Amino acid sequence: MYIVYEAIKSLNFTKEERNALCTFFINYPDKRTEVELILSTYEDEEVVTCLKNLLKSVAQISSFAEINVRMDKQQEFMSKIYQCIMEEKKMVAYSTINKENFNSFLKHINFNLSAVEFTGPLPKNNIEPYKWNDYTENDPNQLEFISQYLNQHFKPNLPKDYVVFNIANHKSFLDITTENSPFSFKIKGGTDYVVVEQKYIDNLIAKAGTQATIELKKQAIAEMVAADFLTNEEIKVIGVLTDLNERWHLFWLKEGKKIMMVKLSHCKKALDIISRIVKMMRVPGLPGGQRIKIYDNSYTQVDDIAPLEDFYEEMSKEYILRHKARKVIDLIRNNPLFSDVFSNSVIK
Repeated sequence: MYIVYEAIKSLNFTKEERNALCTFFINYPDKRTEVELILSTYEDEEVVTCLKNLLKSVAQISSFAEINVRMDKQQEFMSKIYQCIMEEKKMVAYSTINKENFNSFLKHINFNLSAVEFTGPLPKNNIEPYKWNDYTENDPNQLEFISQYLNQHFKPNLPKDYVVFNIANHKSFLDITTENSPFSFKIKGGTDYVVVEQKYIDNLIAKAGTQATIELKKQAIAEMVAADFLTNEEIKVIGVLTDLNERWHLFWLKEGKKIMMVKLSHCKKALDIISRIVKMMRVPGLPGGQRIKIYDNSYTQVDDIAPLEDFYEEMSKEYILRHKARKVIDLIRNNPLFSDVFSNSVIK
Protein backbone atom coordinates (compact mmCIF):
# COMPACT_ATOMS: atom_id res chain seq x y z
CA MET A 1 0.00 0.00 0.00
CA TYR A 2 1.29 3.40 -0.97
CA ILE A 3 1.99 5.39 2.21
CA VAL A 4 0.98 8.99 1.63
CA TYR A 5 2.82 10.29 4.70
CA GLU A 6 6.13 8.96 3.35
CA ALA A 7 5.52 10.72 0.05
CA ILE A 8 4.77 13.99 1.80
CA LYS A 9 7.94 13.64 3.86
CA SER A 10 10.32 12.64 1.05
CA LEU A 11 9.10 14.70 -1.90
CA ASN A 12 9.61 18.38 -2.63
CA PHE A 13 7.20 20.10 -0.21
CA THR A 14 7.75 23.05 2.06
CA LYS A 15 7.25 22.70 5.80
CA GLU A 16 3.97 24.62 5.61
CA GLU A 17 2.73 22.36 2.80
CA ARG A 18 3.72 19.19 4.69
CA ASN A 19 1.92 20.39 7.83
CA ALA A 20 -1.19 21.33 5.90
CA LEU A 21 -1.37 17.98 4.09
CA CYS A 22 -0.70 15.89 7.20
CA THR A 23 -3.33 17.82 9.16
CA PHE A 24 -5.84 17.30 6.38
CA PHE A 25 -5.29 13.53 6.19
CA ILE A 26 -5.42 13.19 9.96
CA ASN A 27 -8.75 14.99 10.02
CA TYR A 28 -10.09 13.09 6.99
CA PRO A 29 -8.72 9.50 7.14
CA ASP A 30 -11.18 8.29 4.49
CA LYS A 31 -9.69 10.78 2.05
CA ARG A 32 -6.20 9.49 2.83
CA THR A 33 -7.19 5.94 1.82
CA GLU A 34 -8.71 7.23 -1.40
CA VAL A 35 -5.63 9.31 -2.27
CA GLU A 36 -3.24 6.44 -1.48
CA LEU A 37 -5.02 4.17 -3.98
CA ILE A 38 -4.69 6.82 -6.68
CA LEU A 39 -1.09 7.80 -5.95
CA SER A 40 0.11 4.19 -6.01
CA THR A 41 -0.02 4.36 -9.84
CA TYR A 42 1.74 7.76 -10.13
CA GLU A 43 5.36 8.75 -10.59
CA ASP A 44 6.95 11.00 -8.00
CA GLU A 45 6.53 14.11 -10.12
CA GLU A 46 2.86 13.34 -10.66
CA VAL A 47 2.43 12.70 -6.93
CA VAL A 48 3.79 16.16 -6.15
CA THR A 49 1.45 17.77 -8.68
CA CYS A 50 -1.52 15.83 -7.36
CA LEU A 51 -0.84 16.66 -3.73
CA LYS A 52 -0.22 20.34 -4.50
CA ASN A 53 -3.58 20.45 -6.24
CA LEU A 54 -4.98 18.81 -3.16
CA LEU A 55 -3.39 21.57 -1.07
CA LYS A 56 -5.48 24.12 -2.95
CA SER A 57 -8.57 22.14 -2.06
CA VAL A 58 -7.39 21.99 1.55
CA ALA A 59 -7.00 25.77 1.55
CA GLN A 60 -10.50 26.13 0.16
CA ILE A 61 -11.86 23.78 2.80
CA SER A 62 -10.11 25.85 5.48
CA SER A 63 -11.54 29.01 3.97
CA PHE A 64 -15.00 27.51 3.98
CA ALA A 65 -14.51 26.51 7.61
CA GLU A 66 -13.47 30.05 8.49
CA ILE A 67 -16.46 31.41 6.61
CA ASN A 68 -18.73 29.06 8.53
CA VAL A 69 -17.20 30.19 11.80
CA ARG A 70 -17.71 33.82 10.82
CA MET A 71 -21.27 33.07 9.76
CA ASP A 72 -21.91 31.32 13.07
CA LYS A 73 -20.56 34.32 14.95
CA GLN A 74 -22.63 36.65 12.80
CA GLN A 75 -25.71 34.54 13.45
CA GLU A 76 -24.98 34.63 17.18
CA PHE A 77 -24.53 38.41 17.00
CA MET A 78 -27.81 38.82 15.12
CA SER A 79 -29.56 36.60 17.66
CA LYS A 80 -28.30 38.83 20.46
CA ILE A 81 -29.52 41.90 18.62
CA TYR A 82 -32.91 40.26 18.12
CA GLN A 83 -33.01 39.33 21.80
CA CYS A 84 -32.23 42.93 22.76
CA ILE A 85 -34.98 44.18 20.46
CA MET A 86 -37.48 41.76 21.97
CA GLU A 87 -36.41 42.77 25.48
CA GLU A 88 -36.84 46.41 24.50
CA LYS A 89 -40.36 45.67 23.30
CA LYS A 90 -41.16 44.10 26.66
CA MET A 91 -40.13 47.27 28.48
CA VAL A 92 -42.77 49.80 29.44
CA ALA A 93 -42.15 53.54 29.46
CA TYR A 94 -43.55 55.68 32.26
CA SER A 95 -45.08 57.94 29.64
CA THR A 96 -47.03 55.07 28.06
CA ILE A 97 -48.24 53.14 31.13
CA ASN A 98 -51.79 52.03 30.44
CA LYS A 99 -54.52 50.83 32.78
CA GLU A 100 -53.45 47.20 32.43
CA ASN A 101 -49.82 48.03 33.29
CA PHE A 102 -50.86 50.14 36.25
CA ASN A 103 -53.20 47.51 37.68
CA SER A 104 -50.49 44.87 37.25
CA PHE A 105 -48.07 47.15 39.11
CA LEU A 106 -50.50 47.68 42.02
CA LYS A 107 -51.17 43.96 42.27
CA HIS A 108 -47.45 43.21 42.20
CA ILE A 109 -46.64 45.48 45.16
CA ASN A 110 -49.96 44.71 46.91
CA PHE A 111 -50.66 48.37 47.70
CA ASN A 112 -54.08 50.03 47.54
CA LEU A 113 -54.90 53.55 46.40
CA SER A 114 -56.43 55.76 49.07
CA ALA A 115 -57.68 59.31 48.39
CA VAL A 116 -57.83 61.87 51.19
CA GLU A 117 -59.04 65.45 51.41
CA PHE A 118 -57.04 68.38 52.67
CA THR A 119 -59.03 70.10 55.41
CA GLY A 120 -56.44 72.56 56.66
CA PRO A 121 -56.45 76.33 56.28
CA LEU A 122 -55.44 78.02 53.03
CA PRO A 123 -53.24 81.13 52.84
CA LYS A 124 -55.04 84.38 52.09
CA ASN A 125 -52.63 85.11 49.29
CA ASN A 126 -51.86 82.70 46.47
CA ILE A 127 -48.93 82.75 44.07
CA GLU A 128 -49.36 83.35 40.37
CA PRO A 129 -49.86 80.10 38.44
CA TYR A 130 -47.21 79.33 35.85
CA LYS A 131 -47.94 81.06 32.56
CA TRP A 132 -47.46 78.57 29.76
CA ASN A 133 -45.95 80.14 26.65
CA ASP A 134 -45.78 79.11 23.00
CA TYR A 135 -42.90 76.70 23.56
CA THR A 136 -43.74 73.00 23.67
CA GLU A 137 -43.72 71.29 27.05
CA ASN A 138 -40.32 69.62 26.46
CA ASP A 139 -38.65 72.59 24.80
CA PRO A 140 -35.41 73.50 26.66
CA ASN A 141 -36.60 77.09 27.07
CA GLN A 142 -39.91 75.96 28.56
CA LEU A 143 -38.16 73.57 30.92
CA GLU A 144 -35.81 76.32 32.08
CA PHE A 145 -38.66 78.76 32.70
CA ILE A 146 -40.49 76.11 34.73
CA SER A 147 -37.34 75.38 36.72
CA GLN A 148 -36.97 79.07 37.53
CA TYR A 149 -40.64 79.28 38.54
CA LEU A 150 -40.47 76.27 40.85
CA ASN A 151 -37.24 77.35 42.52
CA GLN A 152 -38.52 80.90 42.97
CA HIS A 153 -41.64 79.80 44.84
CA PHE A 154 -40.50 76.46 46.22
CA LYS A 155 -36.91 76.83 47.35
CA PRO A 156 -37.55 79.38 50.18
CA ASN A 157 -39.62 76.75 52.02
CA LEU A 158 -37.24 73.84 51.43
CA PRO A 159 -34.42 72.80 53.75
CA LYS A 160 -31.13 74.59 53.21
CA ASP A 161 -29.29 73.68 49.98
CA TYR A 162 -32.31 71.85 48.52
CA VAL A 163 -33.28 72.73 44.95
CA VAL A 164 -35.70 71.75 42.23
CA PHE A 165 -33.50 70.08 39.61
CA ASN A 166 -34.46 69.73 35.94
CA ILE A 167 -33.88 66.15 34.76
CA ALA A 168 -36.36 66.08 31.87
CA ASN A 169 -33.57 65.22 29.43
CA HIS A 170 -32.21 62.37 31.58
CA LYS A 171 -34.34 59.80 29.77
CA SER A 172 -33.05 56.82 31.78
CA PHE A 173 -33.08 58.45 35.23
CA LEU A 174 -35.68 56.02 36.63
CA ASP A 175 -34.92 52.93 34.52
CA ILE A 176 -35.45 49.69 36.45
CA THR A 177 -34.55 46.54 34.51
CA THR A 178 -33.82 44.19 37.40
CA GLU A 179 -36.31 41.34 37.50
CA ASN A 180 -36.86 41.63 41.25
CA SER A 181 -38.19 45.18 41.41
CA PRO A 182 -41.39 46.88 42.57
CA PHE A 183 -42.71 46.40 39.04
CA SER A 184 -44.02 43.29 37.34
CA PHE A 185 -42.34 44.47 34.13
CA LYS A 186 -39.15 46.23 33.11
CA ILE A 187 -39.69 49.96 33.02
CA LYS A 188 -37.77 52.87 31.54
CA GLY A 189 -37.85 56.63 31.47
CA GLY A 190 -37.56 59.48 33.89
CA THR A 191 -39.47 62.39 35.31
CA ASP A 192 -39.39 66.15 34.75
CA TYR A 193 -38.00 67.55 38.00
CA VAL A 194 -36.77 66.25 41.34
CA VAL A 195 -36.32 67.89 44.71
CA VAL A 196 -32.81 67.06 45.83
CA GLU A 197 -30.01 68.40 48.00
CA GLN A 198 -27.37 70.26 45.99
CA LYS A 199 -24.50 68.02 47.14
CA TYR A 200 -26.05 65.05 45.33
CA ILE A 201 -26.16 67.05 42.10
CA ASP A 202 -22.56 68.23 42.55
CA ASN A 203 -21.40 64.63 42.95
CA LEU A 204 -23.46 63.42 39.96
CA ILE A 205 -25.67 61.15 42.08
CA ALA A 206 -28.96 63.07 42.06
CA LYS A 207 -30.88 59.79 41.93
CA ALA A 208 -29.54 58.72 45.33
CA GLY A 209 -30.79 61.91 47.01
CA THR A 210 -34.16 62.37 45.33
CA GLN A 211 -36.78 63.53 47.85
CA ALA A 212 -39.66 64.22 45.47
CA THR A 213 -40.52 63.73 41.81
CA ILE A 214 -42.44 66.43 39.94
CA GLU A 215 -44.18 65.34 36.77
CA LEU A 216 -46.05 67.53 34.29
CA LYS A 217 -49.28 66.09 32.93
CA LYS A 218 -48.24 62.41 32.92
CA GLN A 219 -47.98 59.29 35.10
CA ALA A 220 -46.57 60.17 38.53
CA ILE A 221 -47.35 57.28 40.90
CA ALA A 222 -45.07 54.78 39.15
CA GLU A 223 -42.27 57.34 38.99
CA MET A 224 -42.65 58.07 42.70
CA VAL A 225 -42.40 54.35 43.57
CA ALA A 226 -39.41 53.89 41.25
CA ALA A 227 -37.59 56.86 42.77
CA ASP A 228 -38.33 55.55 46.27
CA PHE A 229 -36.88 52.17 45.26
CA LEU A 230 -33.73 53.73 43.80
CA THR A 231 -33.02 56.48 46.29
CA ASN A 232 -31.15 56.24 49.58
CA GLU A 233 -32.47 54.20 52.50
CA GLU A 234 -33.38 57.14 54.72
CA ILE A 235 -35.41 59.01 52.08
CA LYS A 236 -39.16 58.54 51.60
CA VAL A 237 -40.13 60.00 48.24
CA ILE A 238 -43.25 62.05 47.51
CA GLY A 239 -44.69 62.22 43.99
CA VAL A 240 -46.24 65.33 42.43
CA LEU A 241 -48.37 65.54 39.30
CA THR A 242 -49.21 69.09 38.27
CA ASP A 243 -50.05 71.47 35.45
CA LEU A 244 -48.45 74.28 37.52
CA ASN A 245 -51.82 75.99 37.72
CA GLU A 246 -54.82 74.68 39.64
CA ARG A 247 -54.06 70.97 39.47
CA TRP A 248 -51.69 69.58 42.07
CA HIS A 249 -51.89 65.86 42.88
CA LEU A 250 -49.61 64.61 45.66
CA PHE A 251 -48.76 60.93 46.27
CA TRP A 252 -46.90 59.13 49.04
CA LEU A 253 -46.62 55.67 50.60
CA LYS A 254 -48.22 55.08 53.97
CA GLU A 255 -48.17 52.25 56.49
CA GLY A 256 -50.84 49.68 55.84
CA LYS A 257 -49.71 49.26 52.22
CA LYS A 258 -51.49 52.35 50.95
CA ILE A 259 -50.63 54.81 48.21
CA MET A 260 -52.09 58.06 49.50
CA MET A 261 -53.39 60.75 47.14
CA VAL A 262 -54.58 64.30 47.72
CA LYS A 263 -55.63 66.93 45.19
CA LEU A 264 -55.02 70.64 45.71
CA SER A 265 -55.86 73.65 43.57
CA HIS A 266 -54.03 76.29 45.61
CA CYS A 267 -50.48 76.68 44.25
CA LYS A 268 -48.96 78.24 47.35
CA LYS A 269 -50.49 75.67 49.69
CA ALA A 270 -49.45 72.79 47.45
CA LEU A 271 -45.83 73.94 47.47
CA ASP A 272 -45.99 74.51 51.24
CA ILE A 273 -47.30 70.98 51.85
CA ILE A 274 -44.63 69.42 49.60
CA SER A 275 -41.95 71.37 51.48
CA ARG A 276 -43.26 70.22 54.86
CA ILE A 277 -43.36 66.61 53.72
CA VAL A 278 -39.79 66.82 52.42
CA LYS A 279 -38.75 68.23 55.80
CA MET A 280 -40.59 65.35 57.52
CA MET A 281 -42.93 67.80 59.26
CA ARG A 282 -46.56 67.21 60.17
CA VAL A 283 -49.06 68.77 57.77
CA PRO A 284 -52.17 70.16 59.50
CA GLY A 285 -55.26 69.14 57.58
CA LEU A 286 -53.81 65.92 56.17
CA PRO A 287 -54.54 62.53 57.80
CA GLY A 288 -51.66 61.31 59.95
CA GLY A 289 -49.90 57.99 59.72
CA GLN A 290 -46.37 56.81 59.19
CA ARG A 291 -44.89 57.34 55.74
CA ILE A 292 -42.92 54.34 54.53
CA LYS A 293 -40.64 53.21 51.73
CA ILE A 294 -41.83 50.68 49.18
CA TYR A 295 -40.11 47.78 50.98
CA ASP A 296 -40.47 48.87 54.64
CA ASN A 297 -42.95 46.12 55.58
CA SER A 298 -40.92 43.27 54.11
CA TYR A 299 -39.00 42.19 57.22
CA THR A 300 -40.95 41.54 60.41
CA GLN A 301 -38.63 39.28 62.39
CA VAL A 302 -36.75 40.89 65.27
CA ASP A 303 -33.40 39.72 66.57
CA ASP A 304 -30.13 41.03 67.93
CA ILE A 305 -28.38 41.07 64.58
CA ALA A 306 -27.72 44.53 63.19
CA PRO A 307 -29.81 45.23 60.06
CA LEU A 308 -27.97 45.07 56.77
CA GLU A 309 -28.99 48.66 56.06
CA ASP A 310 -26.51 49.80 58.74
CA PHE A 311 -23.68 48.72 56.44
CA TYR A 312 -24.92 50.27 53.19
CA GLU A 313 -22.12 52.83 53.14
CA GLU A 314 -19.60 50.00 52.91
CA MET A 315 -21.40 48.10 50.14
CA SER A 316 -21.44 48.46 46.38
CA LYS A 317 -24.45 50.07 44.72
CA GLU A 318 -25.20 46.78 42.94
CA TYR A 319 -25.34 44.84 46.22
CA ILE A 320 -27.56 47.48 47.84
CA LEU A 321 -29.94 47.34 44.87
CA ARG A 322 -30.13 43.55 45.08
CA HIS A 323 -30.81 43.73 48.81
CA LYS A 324 -33.63 46.23 48.30
CA ALA A 325 -35.09 44.06 45.55
CA ARG A 326 -35.00 41.03 47.84
CA LYS A 327 -36.96 42.93 50.47
CA VAL A 328 -39.64 43.73 47.93
CA ILE A 329 -39.82 40.06 46.89
CA ASP A 330 -40.19 39.02 50.54
CA LEU A 331 -42.98 41.54 50.99
CA ILE A 332 -44.88 39.98 48.11
CA ARG A 333 -44.01 36.40 49.06
CA ASN A 334 -45.51 36.84 52.54
CA ASN A 335 -48.86 37.88 51.10
CA PRO A 336 -51.34 34.96 50.86
CA LEU A 337 -52.55 36.24 47.50
CA PHE A 338 -49.23 35.20 45.92
CA SER A 339 -48.62 31.96 47.83
CA ASP A 340 -49.51 29.74 44.87
CA VAL A 341 -47.33 31.78 42.54
CA PHE A 342 -44.24 31.50 44.71
CA SER A 343 -44.74 27.82 45.51
CA ASN A 344 -43.87 27.06 41.87
CA SER A 345 -41.62 30.02 41.26
CA VAL A 346 -38.01 29.88 40.19
CA ILE A 347 -37.38 32.83 42.49
CA LYS A 348 -36.11 31.26 45.69
